[in-house]
Amino acid sequence: MAKKNYIKTSKKQIVEWAQSNLNECFLGVDAVDMSTHCWRCGHNDRPLERCHVIPASLKGEDTPSNYRLLCNDCHHEAPNVNDPNEMDDWIKRTW
Repeated sequence: MAKKNYIKTSKKQIVEWAQSNLNECFLGVDAVDMSTHCWRCGHNDRPLERCHVIPASLKGEDTPSNYRLLCNDCHHEAPNVNDPNEMDDWIKRTW
């Protein structure tokens, strides 16, 4: 039986990490809205999903710094990369 990868990092932990470590000027959301709005498109009418910066399949870790909170549409468009800076660069270029 295959072992499943379960996400243990909470959305609250991700937001707390981001508010201390990310420059909100380059995101589609203000720091105060990080728990309710997509970090790329800024919509608040869609549920937020934990999107890996580096996917588990590429050895990404289950830590707050390895997630961004995106709506489903943005999550599906997110790059599948092994470079930890590429996700934020993609958000900066496309929001």
